[in-house]
Amino acid sequence: CKRWAKVGRKSWSNFTGFVHDHDELPTLKSIMIRCGSFLKDINLSLTSDDPPVSIINVVATYCENLETFRIDCYLNNLDDNKYVESLKTIIENNTKLRRFSISWIRDHFDYTLLDSLPDEMLEIHFMGNYRITAAM
Repeated sequence: CKRWAKVGRKSWSNFTGFVHDHDELPTLKSIMIRCGSFLKDINLSLTSDDPPVSIINVVATYCENLETFRIDCYLNNLDDNKYVESLKTIIENNTKLRRFSISWIRDHFDYTLLDSLPDEMLEIHFMGNYRITAAM
């Protein structure tokens, strides 16, 4: 039994990408504890009426080797700025981050988040803000 437990823990290191498409914090936290430090690519799709900031905090706490971070949230009444500090923590903790995407931005979004992005950033996607996308 101990040998299988050891093999089970080691197998989590094979996970380098993760797609999360529901807002169940206990499930996400359990997975991040096991494989968060091995993940290079994460895609969060948050769908509840008010996704808890704790979901983003779990990623900020357990994932420190991300190269790609995407977060999609399809809500009209979302308060963007309550997530900014957690997103900044993700950026600051992941020095290898090269691709960053957010799909819920509204007109009042706190763009100081951009100050945290590394110089080596290859792709930045902000979707959902008419003022930015209409100018292109």
